[in-house]
Amino acid sequence: MISTLALVATLLVLIFYTIATWSLRNQAIKQTKLSQRPFVTIYGSALSGIKYKNSGLGVALNIESILVKAISNLVDFDEKILQDLKLRIYKALSKGKS
Repeated sequence: MISTLALVATLLVLIFYTIATWSLRNQAIKQTKLSQRPFVTIYGSALSGIKYKNSGLGVALNIESILVKAISNLVDFDEKILQDLKLRIYKALSKGKS
């Protein structure tokens, strides 16, 4: 009887330990993925030139297109105004690359 209780207690501890280890593993994987992402800071103005800097460990790709998409999604512009804004952003980014 006592050996059966010890066996059940051991099984419960083993199950708890397995769940805790699995959870820690998933959190470590998530943190590793997040730490390897790019972290881009955009500063400046359209007149002085928009500059951006990647402070993250990952490679930042398509910065211009992401910025244009973000602005076009946030603001409901007339199509002609939006095209003009995209052109100005592209020129400013091209001028201010660092």
